[in-house]
Amino acid sequence: MVGSSAPPVGTPGIFYTYKDNNFHGGVDRLEFFHFVANFTTPVSSSFALVQSLPITAYTYTVCGLFVLNCIHQGGTSQRVDPVSEWPMWQMQYRRFAASERLVLNFTVDVGSDRAGIRWYELEKTGASSYAILQEGSYAPADGRHRWMSSIGIDRNGGIALGFSASSSSENPSLRYATRLPGDPVGTLQTEVVLQAGVGSQTSSNRWGDCSALAIDPVDHGTFWFTGEYYAANSGNGWTNRIGSFQMPECLPQTATVAIGDVSVTEIDGATADFTVTRSNATTALPPARPPSAMRKARPPSATVRSCSSRPPATVAPKAARRSPRPSP
Repeated sequence: MVGSSAPPVGTPGIFYTYKDNNFHGGVDRLEFFHFVANFTTPVSSSFALVQSLPITAYTYTVCGLFVLNCIHQGGTSQRVDPVSEWPMWQMQYRRFAASERLVLNFTVDVGSDRAGIRWYELEKTGASSYAILQEGSYAPADGRHRWMSSIGIDRNGGIALGFSASSSSENPSLRYATRLPGDPVGTLQTEVVLQAGVGSQTSSNRWGDCSALAIDPVDHGTFWFTGEYYAANSGNGWTNRIGSFQMPECLPQTATVAIGDVSVTEIDGATADFTVTRSNATTALPPARPPSAMRKARPPSATVRSCSSRPPATVAPKAARRSPRPSP
């Protein structure tokens, strides 16, 4: 869950996976499961499939099932694992005033063993039902692999997708692409490089496990993304980069609203509150002090929100230990 609005009381834990017709039978689909915990009688807890949702056809796994030497890197013949057998971190839930939304993503083969990212925005439409609002396969026709992705949704419904990108002539880099709520359905805007790749991994096929895109819990509009990259060709000298970015409509900009003279008449010691409204931003001004008879109030100023630009904020890379990947 992201945001400050909790799910309705009684909402179960929501889990999902994706299935391919060739490997799992039936049609290509998303499967949703609900986990209901019973802390009084744990044996009575339940985990059950509640809906199978058909989706646009896709090719499951890149290079083949559990073929780990797959993603090309620049400057080395070593390839890395696309991790395309499982959903990517993480499915995010956000509750808006009139809807409950979820975003999710996973890696697919977009043709000729090239990795791309299938992503979804869904709405929870009932106690045990979900509907697709939009879906897309993010794979610009530039020959790059895109994998190890993570997706998030901000307070305005803007969506961001962070991922690794690589090719036989490029070292793996960290990138992200975004969409505003009014953008064409199923599309993302031109991607941005968060951290250019300087080196490649030369002695192992394991990569990432996993990336993470999180929403700032204070402003609910800043995306924080972290993932793996190399500062030089190395067998195991990997490191992480952490960066942040915002959609334009979430960036603050200060503007001054001029207010003319305001007359206040004292009535039995009462105070007066002023509210200044501009566009869709409302700022309540402090109560005016009651004058002894009649006094002209000084023109105050108000802060409104608009658009600006802000470069990604980064912190120094820091190495971390990997843990073993669990068996499927």
